[in-house]
Amino acid sequence: PALSAELVREARSGFDKHLNALLNGDNSLGIIGGEERRKTIAKLVSIQKDWTKLAASIDALLENPKDDVAIAAIKADNLPLFGKTDILVSELEGQYSDPAVLMQVDVIMLEIVGRQAMMTQKIAKNACKIWTGNGQQGIKDDLAKAMDIYEASLNALLNGMPELGIRPAPTREIETKLTNVLTNWKSVRPKFETILAGHVLLVAGNYLGLPAAAVPSLLTADGPIGVQIFGAPFAEGACLHAAAAIEAGVGVMAERLWAGHDGALI
Repeated sequence: PALSAELVREARSGFDKHLNALLNGDNSLGIIGGEERRKTIAKLVSIQKDWTKLAASIDALLENPKDDVAIAAIKADNLPLFGKTDILVSELEGQYSDPAVLMQVDVIMLEIVGRQAMMTQKIAKNACKIWTGNGQQGIKDDLAKAMDIYEASLNALLNGMPELGIRPAPTREIETKLTNVLTNWKSVRPKFETILAGHVLLVAGNYLGLPAAAVPSLLTADGPIGVQIFGAPFAEGACLHAAAAIEAGVGVMAERLWAGHDGALI
């Protein structure tokens, strides 16, 4: 939880800094002078307005991780804002690129790179929706599509896409980093596929970083079965209390396993 909170604070600060730089300039980021195009300024101001609202929800959540209102607001507002920024980035690329040196393939490459961050957000958000019981087919389809786009884009950045003129990673350093990302993704993808298949409780809690507990509760001919408990973020104590209450009611499974049935270990 502490690491997650720190990452959120860093991302929030970074968004503030880059948005301000686009509006007013920031020499440290290589942006000399503020934006002058009225159309672009209007879009930046619109994004700033939406961001101010979202940032307030983020601050409230950092202050109180159990703030349901803040959580709901972040869920509702984050992707629309991300979509606005994605469109703006594409427009800025067109405004400030030099046609003499920037080829169409470069524009495509920038689009792919910029889209990757949005795909990871879509994947995480839709996986959370399914895990919390919103398993509508449209959400499952969106998750599957985002997963495929993310992986195809990673492969294009790493190995190239000749039909679009995209070459493989240009340096050994970039190739190594992209290979590591792709390796990590391939280790994570089966977990999302499990969620899509409906076996949510087997993996979702651990992957999503939610507190969880498991309590063996019943002996059957096929072995022990139990109860899985998942809590809201940072609600470890509630999970432990619930697990203790269940165990108090059904007994300690380890003792029954060692005692066996009729003197024999099951």
